[in-house]
Amino acid sequence: MRKIVSLFACALLGLALSSCVTTMKTAKTAGVSASLQNATVADLTVGERITYTSHPSKAIQRGGLSNIKQAVEAEALEVKGNGADILLDPQFVVSRRRSLFGSKITEVTVSGRPATYNNFRSLPDTVWSNPVFRGVYAKSAHRRGMAKGMPRANAAAKVKAPRTPAGRRSGFRMGLEFNGSVGIEESSSQAGANLIGGYQFGPYFYAGLGVGYKYMEMDGEIKGNGREYVSSEMHVVPFFAQIRLYGGRGSNALFFDFKGGCDFTVSGTFTDGSFLRPAIGYSFGDVDLSVFYQYEEFTGLHHTESRWSNSYLENAEDSFIGLSLQVKF
Repeated sequence: MRKIVSLFACALLGLALSSCVTTMKTAKTAGVSASLQNATVADLTVGERITYTSHPSKAIQRGGLSNIKQAVEAEALEVKGNGADILLDPQFVVSRRRSLFGSKITEVTVSGRPATYNNFRSLPDTVWSNPVFRGVYAKSAHRRGMAKGMPRANAAAKVKAPRTPAGRRSGFRMGLEFNGSVGIEESSSQAGANLIGGYQFGPYFYAGLGVGYKYMEMDGEIKGNGREYVSSEMHVVPFFAQIRLYGGRGSNALFFDFKGGCDFTVSGTFTDGSFLRPAIGYSFGDVDLSVFYQYEEFTGLHHTESRWSNSYLENAEDSFIGLSLQVKF
């Protein structure tokens, strides 16, 4: 028994030593003075333009817009391109559904010409060795131009165009605005929120309509039967029009804004009125911050507060300065 164990151990040791063998080889290469060059070309058969619409899955959308376009091109070639190799001059129409939490791609339509490579062959030496074909003259001219201080041909291509945020691309846009202000002449104040909807005309101009709610503490003067009423707390619903002009197409841009409309009193002392509000601000993509001046004017007594006979109101108006924060979606 002890001999069998010894023989088995020797066999295992031999197997381990044989499995650890490493083979190493070295070689030398001789320099070749001649350059080896070759070029393969092929014919391209182009078909009629096709159009294909796809609804990309969530898995494809997680790869980004570039991945979505490549996937739609592949589907178009498979479904309508008869197994072609590439899609020439692809043009895309991307449909998005916007919500309060962002946007989602719902549909992508691509159109282009399917093309197939065939007749692969090598160029003859007479063509390949031609310096014009190889771009030798063009390269030499480029080097001479650089020596004289000429700019690179692709320098302009390296300058990135400013990115236009989604909130300033053409189309219908909604916005939610919060604002607060204090009176300039009187100890008045106001705070409110507005919902605004309108159309964005490119990255520079916006026009829309809005409605909101505004709480005001406004000073005025009411006289009648020997009484005076010098202040009022009011709940107001404003309806207004808005225009805005941006100073650039990039994500960050200065803008000028103007709002004007009517104030409808829900409760308070004064009757319905009107307001004008010019502003200047700065856009941080889809979030805008501005400073505004606002002129408010109310006239008469609210019908539920007319407790004085022969009463009248003198100069129920005030000017405000405040801050506004608007989020677009």
